[in-house]
This record gives sequence, C-alpha cells and structure tokens, in this order.
Amino acid sequence: MRRSFKVLLRTAAFVLPPTLYALSIRPRMLTWGASPAETDGVYPGDELIRDPTSSATMATTLPAPPEEVWPWLVQMGGGRGGWYSWDWLDNDGTRARTGSFHGGRAWHEAIICIGFRRARRTTSR
Repeated sequence: MRRSFKVLLRTAAFVLPPTLYALSIRPRMLTWGASPAETDGVYPGDELIRDPTSSATMATTLPAPPEEVWPWLVQMGGGRGGWYSWDWLDNDGTRARTGSFHGGRAWHEAIICIGFRRARRTTSR
C-alpha cells in the first residue's frame, strides 16, 4: 500500500504541473491584456492562414497618443535599438546598448512589412 501511494504521488507531481499550466495559465497568457473584442477581432494577415489551430492576442493600454508611442515601436529589432529583452536573446549574449531610444529619424517613418530579425553576431566566441 505504501509503495502504491509513492507511485501515485510521483505520478501526480509529474502530471499535475503541466496540466495546471495547460488548463489555467496558458489560456490567460494567450490573451494577456486584450479585451474580448480584441481577441475576437480580425487582423491584417489573418487571411493567410485558412484554418488556424490556435491564436494569441496580447495587448496593453498605454497612457500616450500613437504619435508618441510610434517612435519607440519602430526602433525595435536587431540592428536597431534592440528588443528590450534579455541580452542573451537580444544581442547574442553581448551587452545591450544603454539608452536605447537614440535611433535615427530614419527608423521613425512608417515602413510596412519590414519584419523583425535578431541582431547578427558581431563578436567571435
């Protein structure tokens, strides 16, 4: 009886965390900060995937007008101001530049479909 209890406890310890994550945490993370109208909305590019198996819509409300937010958004990415992320992800492990909001005005123009890329490795290891 004692051995079966240990097996049950180990099985629960192994199965319970991913189950709780899948049923409780992940659904909330996929719609983080977004209203029901935002999660149900149709967005540019939705037509490119006919029958998606999943989706994620995350949002935040900023206390600033779009013309103040846009310069911060367009400087993001590799070869620009950075990702505002961990250095190992952002710059292949090299130290991030300080004061990221220093980019040139060329970044501040609306460019459609530029894509985002990681910074190229600039140091040898």
